[in-house]
Amino acid sequence: MGRADATVAAEEHCLYCFDVLAAHYAGSDPPPPTFDIVECPLFVTWNKAARRQGDRHQLRGCIGCLRPLPLTSLRDYTLNAALHDRRFAPIAHREIPELVCTVQLLGQFERVSLLTDWTIGVHGVSINFVEERGIARSAVYLPDGPRPLALLPPPPSASPRAPPRLTRLLRTSLRRSDA
Repeated sequence: MGRADATVAAEEHCLYCFDVLAAHYAGSDPPPPTFDIVECPLFVTWNKAARRQGDRHQLRGCIGCLRPLPLTSLRDYTLNAALHDRRFAPIAHREIPELVCTVQLLGQFERVSLLTDWTIGVHGVSINFVEERGIARSAVYLPDGPRPLALLPPPPSASPRAPPRLTRLLRTSLRRSDA
């Protein structure tokens, strides 16, 4: 407690997430958090550790929120990411020893003018756009996620279809720690 910058993710945040998940399976309450309770946007990501060197971790769940929340919300987001990410089966108790937890506390959002005005692995990006049919879409990509620009349609010179009209592009620096 009392660290100089309580909005920087630290190992203690990840350890708390493991305590929350273990307590869930033990049917008990987790210990209280030992970190400062500040408010910031946050994400909890669970990966299964790579079996061999050079292999990638296997994503098992990732849930977060872009609006500031008290860090006590790590408890809820830990369980939601582990048990309620609709893309995956819930994490089983037997998987806990194979898990890697990442807590990402988001910094200030910063508007950017170019799609390329951010760095993969350093910045996350929130993209909001309107399709040609007028349907609004949005996506959030964390620093260690897939390359988002590859998911956008090609520029007009490469395709007869017009690309989506971007209405807002935000970049944010995301700080993270792994445990």
